[in-house]
Amino acid sequence: MEMNDIKTMLVHQDEHYVILNKPPGLLSQPGLSEDTALLTLSEQLIGKKLHLLNRLDRPVSGLVAMSLRSNGNEFWGKAIKKYIAVTTKGKKKEETLNHFIHRNGKYKKAFISPTKRKGYKPCTLTYTVLKTLDHVDIVEVTLASGKFHQIRAQLAFIGRHIRGDVKYGARRSNKDRSIDLHASHLLIADRQLSLTCPAMRDTPLWQEINSEFLS
Repeated sequence: MEMNDIKTMLVHQDEHYVILNKPPGLLSQPGLSEDTALLTLSEQLIGKKLHLLNRLDRPVSGLVAMSLRSNGNEFWGKAIKKYIAVTTKGKKKEETLNHFIHRNGKYKKAFISPTKRKGYKPCTLTYTVLKTLDHVDIVEVTLASGKFHQIRAQLAFIGRHIRGDVKYGARRSNKDRSIDLHASHLLIADRQLSLTCPAMRDTPLWQEINSEFLS
């Protein structure tokens, strides 16, 4: 990936934050593989050390925030984060999900319980159906807590499987190995920062979503 590609992902930069619009398929931070990560490329672009405030799974797209200071998460806990997901159809148009979640390192997967269990932590999200199509719903998700694979696991638990997410029960994968989940909105009120970004995806459905909900 060239530096010009990273420049097109940069959506905000100030004295506190650097925020980029990650495409699916790119790691948020360096991992076990030798693939270059968004954090590394961002540091090369800015010329300074950056500190990740949130991480998106490799097949997920959207807003990734980084701080120029190691204690830059001072206001991050109050940030409002919203996502757009394409899911299988459900009966309810909106719902708040209160579950308990456990990260299983062996399977690299999160497991959900409707009741409190040892090793499980509380997790909450709210979703609203924005549009219903022939075979899928387009939903907006607001996170009240940010846990590993939380949106993927909680929606799958109630039968709203995210399109392409075979790890959590989707029937088939997407050709590019992405899943239809996009971190679309970020509001940090204490910094008077509000961002909405379209998904860097070229499928007809996502072009429609970008035009109708993210323009």
